Amino acid sequence: MSQTRFAFVKAQWHADIVDRAFAGFQDSLGGEAVDVFDVPGALELPLMALKLAATGRYDAIACCAFVVDGGIYRHDFVSSAVVDGLVRVGFSAMSGNSKAPGTSNTSMASPPRLS
Repeated sequence: MSQTRFAFVKAQWHADIVDRAFAGFQDSLGGEAVDVFDVPGALELPLMALKLAATGRYDAIACCAFVVDGGIYRHDFVSSAVVDGLVRVGFSAMSGNSKAPGTSNTSMASPPRLS
């Protein structure tokens, strides 16, 4: 029986908190294979997820970051950009096209139709 393979991408800002989230993720899988990838911060999550999706090696890619509301608008921008990027990667992977935006990739411009 083939083992399910996961990728877990974690931002290094607030690594102590993100590492605890990873530990919980790993515990919940019960021994499934998990490859771990570190990125500097939340904004780098979508690009790493896109690169990993393009390999075709993973059944699922999970991403984790901790974005703090520091009283200015920056957290809104960061969280919106990251979620938008991850959704686009997911749509791209679902349509079988894991190319980066701007590289002759029409599926990244609009989500696939769900019929």
